[in-house]
Amino acid sequence: MSALLQFRNVDADPSGPVATWPHEGMQAAIERGYLSDWRRVANEVRERPYGPAASTLAEVLEYAEESPVATLLGGILSDARQEADSSDREEVAARVKTLVKESGLSQGEFARLYGTSRSRLSTWMNGRVTPSAAALLRMQRIAEDSAQDSRSPAVHQSADDYDHVWTEERAFTEGSPMRVGDITWSRDETHQR
Repeated sequence: MSALLQFRNVDADPSGPVATWPHEGMQAAIERGYLSDWRRVANEVRERPYGPAASTLAEVLEYAEESPVATLLGGILSDARQEADSSDREEVAARVKTLVKESGLSQGEFARLYGTSRSRLSTWMNGRVTPSAAALLRMQRIAEDSAQDSRSPAVHQSADDYDHVWTEERAFTEGSPMRVGDITWSRDETHQR
């Protein structure tokens, strides 16, 4: 007959999902559990490195007595979280690459519109540095605006053209006439040649 893990003074079922185990249950598994219990914990932690079981394990390991099982499960938790973090960085880097591509702009133009250097954008695109959530939203807006602008025939395509438009708009609002093609605009009237 095989021995089964049992929880004491805990209203939880050891045969239930590991994610539902309370702290005392996780501690019991570490101290009095068996290989099959430790495998269940390890599998749950690998599957969801920041899930409820992983969080409970991390907290229990802070005060659990040092043991080979605690060391093993701590290593599994650490490896699973490092792998998840690496995967997340890769996913964010792929998203940044996609946004730059969807914008239709060069990396330099995209970086300039964002307000950063091309090298900083490159670190985001290769995953060496992860941009903030706010930075991702800003990049998404630039990509959407640039992609939408590229479908409009009257829109300028490069960052230099945006500066040119700004200069013309500023001159126009300050009273100087602005000429586009055969049409000259001034603040008071429009003339066509």
